[in-house]
Amino acid sequence: MENIVEAVITIGEDGAIETFNPAAEEMFGYAPDEILGENVSMLADKPESSEHDQYLSTYLKTGKGQIIGKGFREVRGRRKDGSIFPAELAISEVRRGSRRNFIGTLRDVTQRKQAEEALRKSQERFRRYFELPLIGSAIYGPDKKWIAVNDALCDLFGYDREDLMEITWPELTHPDDLEENLRLFEEAMSGTDSEAYSMDKRFIRKDGSIIHTMICGECVRKPDGAPDYFILLVQDITQRKQAEEALRSAKERAEFANRAKTEFLAHMSHELRTPLNAILGYSDILKGEMFGPLGNEKYPEYVENIHGAGTHLLSILSDILDVSKVEAGELDIEEEEADLRKIIKDCRAMVQEKADAAKISLSTRMAKDLPLLYADGRRVKQILLNLLSNAIKFTPERGKVTVNACLTRDGGIALRVSDNGIGIAEKDIPRILQPFGQVSDAYISHPGEGSGLGLSLVKSLMELHGGTLDIESVPGEGTKVTVTFPASRVLESFR
Repeated sequence: MENIVEAVITIGEDGAIETFNPAAEEMFGYAPDEILGENVSMLADKPESSEHDQYLSTYLKTGKGQIIGKGFREVRGRRKDGSIFPAELAISEVRRGSRRNFIGTLRDVTQRKQAEEALRKSQERFRRYFELPLIGSAIYGPDKKWIAVNDALCDLFGYDREDLMEITWPELTHPDDLEENLRLFEEAMSGTDSEAYSMDKRFIRKDGSIIHTMICGECVRKPDGAPDYFILLVQDITQRKQAEEALRSAKERAEFANRAKTEFLAHMSHELRTPLNAILGYSDILKGEMFGPLGNEKYPEYVENIHGAGTHLLSILSDILDVSKVEAGELDIEEEEADLRKIIKDCRAMVQEKADAAKISLSTRMAKDLPLLYADGRRVKQILLNLLSNAIKFTPERGKVTVNACLTRDGGIALRVSDNGIGIAEKDIPRILQPFGQVSDAYISHPGEGSGLGLSLVKSLMELHGGTLDIESVPGEGTKVTVTFPASRVLESFR
């Protein structure tokens, strides 16, 4: 009684507990002085308690009943803290003359029950997964033959279950994927790297069509470590593969169309520049009245319009040609020592007339120790002219445009063009950096002005120099556009 690992309890005919061994104390949580003399029913779950009382009463009266039996039967015990636990109970009768006692032996089977429940749930979960209607599932042996397949796999391959069970998975595998699949299978069998594998793979259906799938396989081993069987999951990804192929094809077509567009724009830009140069040349002759005065006072005005329109069109075509070269990766920069001070002065002189006509104040601020740049001077001038033209274009009368050049903290050079014009909403900034990108509301008041290539071209030219472009703007307050050349392009300072 003292040393046995099972709980042992003896009770009298009246159900009172007479002995309670240490294992019972541990199982139920009672000390002997708390339980001895109490009715045994307090150790049973309520349904069990009334059942035991009934069995005991019947047995004592008739000598028959289920309370005494061979082996253990399952009951539910109640601990001191009120918790219920599963147990196995065996009861024996001991007679001493006319007095009868009953000895109950109990085993706590909580852990076993938990393990059984976990196993049951695991088996149920596996069964549910195996029978998922959208996932093909199978079990196959080391000999590559099917042991079990679900309905989804049969539908996937187009076979009846009986027919599919007669075929091995290598026979269904596309020849181009078989070698890789066999390699992964053998590695999982050996367990040298991993016991599981996955791959995108093609199967051949019963009707000969090809199905694209993603498979996951795992080797389950016997207790001795030998491969027992494989669990396989097969998901149909044919639509995804078709979508990927369509996307790849569309991308190729788009790239081809983009190349064709770039080549067309480059070709047309060259073709149009030739007659435009002639128009500008002849309009210059007429403006200067090289061969004598024009006959009517209206002619000089018309000649001026022709020259202005031709110059504007030539500028647009030059931008288109440059953007086309950027997209084709053919725009090169001719690096040299570039005097940024002179570039700023030249650009200011070139746009001063336009600024004066728009009644806009144009000013420059340059650091005294501004060093030389190792850059393409013509492209730097093109960058600044684009920024100045944009600033003047979108700044109202009596507005202000400022050019500022200074050294940055990391040794680079920042060139900033600021204005107090109409400004740009933050959400629209990425759009205006795209070729032909314009912001509708902000630009309605300037129809037909510019190609929408200026900032996109500036960004590309700065990237060719290893620099950056940054835009800060508030609608109604103005815009600051800063281009920064890296320190690697800064040469020694002026003396």
